[in-house]
Amino acid sequence: MGLLEDSSTQDIDFSAVQIPETGQSQEPWTPVETVNDNEILLSVDIPFGEMNSEVSPPSTASQNIAWPWLHEDMFLQTNINLDWLEVPEMPTTVVHNLNALEAGNLSYPDQEVDCVGDISPAGRQLDDRMEGLNPYGVKSRMELIDELTQTAFECTIRTDKKSEIASKKHIHEFRGKLIDISARLELEFGFAKQTTDQCLPDGQQPYTDLFFQNYMDNFWMLWPLFPRYMSKPDRLGPLLYLGVVSIGAMYGGKVSSIFGTLLHNKLRELLTQSCLDHDLHEHELLHIGQTRSLTQAAALYFGQKRAFSYAQHIGAILVAQARRMDLFTQVPPISVVHDAASSRTMNDWLEHWIRRESRKRLAFAILRLEMYISALQATRPLLSAEEMDVELPCSRYLWHNNFGSNATYVSAIRQELSMSYQTILFSDLIRLTYDEEEKIPHLDLLSHELLMNATQEKVWAACSGKATLQRLVPHVDSFSKDSIADPVEVDESPDSAVHYATKKAGKSMEGLLATHSRKLLSTRLCIKKTVLMLRKCHNSQLTREIPSDISERSSLLSCLLIYHLGFLQLNAPLQLIQSICHMDGDTRLGQPELWAKLWTWRRSLNSREALSHATAIYELLNHEARRPSSDRAYVNFLTMIGLYHSATLVWVYANTCEIQQTVGDIGFESIELDNIYIQVKGNQSRALMEAFGLLFRRINPAWASRSSFCAAIKRLEGLVFPAIPQTLAIMG
Repeated sequence: MGLLEDSSTQDIDFSAVQIPETGQSQEPWTPVETVNDNEILLSVDIPFGEMNSEVSPPSTASQNIAWPWLHEDMFLQTNINLDWLEVPEMPTTVVHNLNALEAGNLSYPDQEVDCVGDISPAGRQLDDRMEGLNPYGVKSRMELIDELTQTAFECTIRTDKKSEIASKKHIHEFRGKLIDISARLELEFGFAKQTTDQCLPDGQQPYTDLFFQNYMDNFWMLWPLFPRYMSKPDRLGPLLYLGVVSIGAMYGGKVSSIFGTLLHNKLRELLTQSCLDHDLHEHELLHIGQTRSLTQAAALYFGQKRAFSYAQHIGAILVAQARRMDLFTQVPPISVVHDAASSRTMNDWLEHWIRRESRKRLAFAILRLEMYISALQATRPLLSAEEMDVELPCSRYLWHNNFGSNATYVSAIRQELSMSYQTILFSDLIRLTYDEEEKIPHLDLLSHELLMNATQEKVWAACSGKATLQRLVPHVDSFSKDSIADPVEVDESPDSAVHYATKKAGKSMEGLLATHSRKLLSTRLCIKKTVLMLRKCHNSQLTREIPSDISERSSLLSCLLIYHLGFLQLNAPLQLIQSICHMDGDTRLGQPELWAKLWTWRRSLNSREALSHATAIYELLNHEARRPSSDRAYVNFLTMIGLYHSATLVWVYANTCEIQQTVGDIGFESIELDNIYIQVKGNQSRALMEAFGLLFRRINPAWASRSSFCAAIKRLEGLVFPAIPQTLAIMG
C-alpha cells in the first residue's frame, strides 16, 4: 500500500508510488529508478470531454526564447476585461472550500466554476445578496484602488520615529482611513452588503475584512506566514493587509475576483520598488517581506498576467531584502518564560517569540518559492539551502491552533521549548542529508517537507552536471545506457573522489605522459550523491504511519511529489521537451539539433524511467482526487508543476515511440482509463492529454479555465507532432 493510502481506499492500486531499490544499474551515475516492472497505469474515472477553457493561439516566437517566456507570451498575457465592470448585473458562484485551493474558486462573467464541497454561510450570503455592479466609469474604480494602495504606502513609510510602537500607530491610522475607502469600494464595485458576524452592522469594520476572512479560510494554510491565533486584520501592516485582501477577494465571486486581480496588479508594481525597504523599522520590513512573498506566490497560483516575469523579479528583490534583514542567520535563542505574573512581560515575550518565528517562516517561504521556480523553469535557485543558518520552525500545533488567551498560548510554547533537547540548523541538516554516510535525524512531516524542498538545489546541480558531461565528454552520451563502462564507486575514505581519480588514472610514468582523457569523476559523483540523497529522503518516510490530519497528509503528498519530480528532472531533458511543446511545427522542423538530442534521449533507458515517474505523479494525484473532499490533502503550486511536466513528457514520449521501436524496444507502454488500456503512442496523444486535463479539473474545477498549464495541455490535444527527420530515422 502507498504512503497516502489507507484501508478506505482499497480499490486503488497504489503500488506505483513505492519505489523499490533496483541495485546496481547498467549506467551507474544515471538516475534510473524503477516504479513498476510491469505496466505503468493511470486511473481516471471521468469520461472524456472537451474542457471549456479557451486556448490562446501560439505565436511565432524566436528560437532563442526559452520556453517559460514562450509560455508566458502564449498563456499569461491576458488582461482583466475592464468592460466587465460596466455590466449592471452578473450572477456569481462562490466557492469557499478548504480543499479546492489556490487558483480555483475564481470565476469570470463568461465562465462557470463548479463548486467542490460546501459553501460557507458567509459565502452563501455573498452569493445571494450580490447587488450587481454599480454603473460608474472604470476610471473611478482604478483611481479608488490607487488611493487605497497609496494610503497604505504612506502609512508604511512615515518619516517619524521608527519603532514598533510607531508601526502600530501607523496601522491604527490606516484602519481609520480604510473604513471610508472600503465603503466607497463597496459602492463602486457593487459588493454585497453583509450583516454577518464577519462585518459589524455599525460600519466600524471595513468590508474588505470579509476578504481577509476568505484568505484565512482558503489560502492561509498554504502560506502560513503569521500564526492563526494572532491573525487579526488590525495586527497586519497596511501593505500586508492589502496583499492578504487581494488573495481573499479571489474567493468571493466574479466581481470581487476582478477587484482582487486589479489590486494585485497595483501591489506588485509597488512592491518591485526596492527603495521601499530603506529607513524602516524591522517590524515594517517584516510585513513588507511577507507582502512580497504573498504577492509572488499569488502571481503563480492564480495565473496572473506575466506571472513568471513578476515572480522572478519580486523573488530577486525579496532575497536581497532578506539578506539585508539578516533573515538567514539564527537569532539568539529565546529563553523560556519562568515568571508570567506580569501580563505586560508575558505579552512582550509573546510578541518577541511570534516575530522570531515569523522571520523563520518568511525565510522558508522564500526558499520554498525559489525551489518551485527552479523545478518549473530549470533555473538555479537564487537562495541556497546551505545559506539557511536558521532552526526549523515551530510545530503546526503552535502555529495553526487558536488559543483561548495569551497565557494559554505562552504555556503551550513553554512546553514545546522545554521538550526541544537538541536543535539543528537547516543548513547543517541539508549537509547531513547530502552526505551518504550520515542519517537523517527524526523530523516531523513539516520539517521533512522543508528538507525535500531543499533537495531541488542539488537536483538542479546534478542536471547541470549531466549537461556538462555532454559538452566536455562528447564521446560519452549521458542518455545512453552504454555511456559509462565503469560504475562510479563511492569510496568510504575522506578523500574518496581524489582516491578514485588516482586509482583510475594509474601511477606509472606512461600514464602521466599519455593523452589526457576527460572523465569528470567529481561531476559523476555529484550526480550519484544526488540520487542517493533523494532515495534516503524517500526511505525515511516509509516507516511513517498514514497521517489523519489534513495538513500532515498534505506535507506527505508534497514530499512524494518532490521525490518523483526530482527523478523526472534527472531522467528527462524537460527543457527540451517544453521547447518542443511550445513551438509551432515550422519552428521545430527548422532545428535538427533539437531532434538529435530528443532522438538520443528516447533511445535510452532514461526515457522509460522518466515515464514511470511521470505516471507515478499522475497516480498520486488521481488517488488523492478520488478521496472525499473532507479528507483530501491540500494541493499547492507543486501540484501544477508536477502534473504539467508529467503531461508534456507523456505527450512527447507518445509521439516519438517510433524512435524507440527502431532499436528493438519491448513494446508500447499503456495507461488505463476506466478499465480501458490506452497505448502511449502518437495516435492516442489526444486521449492522453484529455486524461491529464480532466485530472486538472478534478483536482480543482477552476483550473480548467484559469490555469495556464491546463490551457497548454488543452493545446497539445490538437497539436500535430511533426514527422521525425529522415536522417534520424535512417540512423536508427
